[in-house]
Amino acid sequence: MQEEIKAFLGVHTKRLTGLLQLSKTWREEVANADLMHDITEAVIGKRLGDYWMSTATMMEIGPGNPLQQLHRDFGNWWPAQALGTDAPELMLNFLLATTETNVKNGATRAIAGSHKWKYDFDDENLGAEEMTAPVELQPGDCFIIGGKIVHGGGCNSTEDFLRRVISCVMVTSAFTQEEAFAHTVPLDLVKTLAPRLQQALGFRSVWPKHSPGLWTSGSDEIGKHLGLVQ
Repeated sequence: MQEEIKAFLGVHTKRLTGLLQLSKTWREEVANADLMHDITEAVIGKRLGDYWMSTATMMEIGPGNPLQQLHRDFGNWWPAQALGTDAPELMLNFLLATTETNVKNGATRAIAGSHKWKYDFDDENLGAEEMTAPVELQPGDCFIIGGKIVHGGGCNSTEDFLRRVISCVMVTSAFTQEEAFAHTVPLDLVKTLAPRLQQALGFRSVWPKHSPGLWTSGSDEIGKHLGLVQ
């Protein structure tokens, strides 16, 4: 892994993926929660068609981890950068706190209003550290970040506190998922999930706006090929 990427991910930060396989609570009570999907549908789905889950990652910032570089979360998909400020919202990051997060233990910092700044493919326009404000959370709180918001993980200056937050990213289905769920989540487990979550993971076909269908089999619903749809 390149040193720049290592620094961005955090030298004292642990990241756990595969939450669908590891946690019954996650897959049955959180990943298919009406509120999260209703918000995503209102922000992304109504304008851009189907969405899906890009990743679900438990992020643990340990003592001594420095400030994370400021960034926008749509950085995984370069077209988002090229489309500029006037583009519709292409993704949402639901940051779900499982521990208290505060200034001392690494609360996320964000720049209010940065989603309105001009940026383009050659100029990220990320502002400066003094423009950020910490977003402190209690366990169970959720901080929702649009892809255009400039932010970064905080510095954990405590001696022994492990700050934990789950990042669940929803993105237009026109973009590739970060986690390859369709290759990592066992089909037998997928068959126990709600149809909406099956689609969010990539086990059913998707229809972004103006698309005749993506992630298909024989130009038809992939769920039929997998035995998920009769």
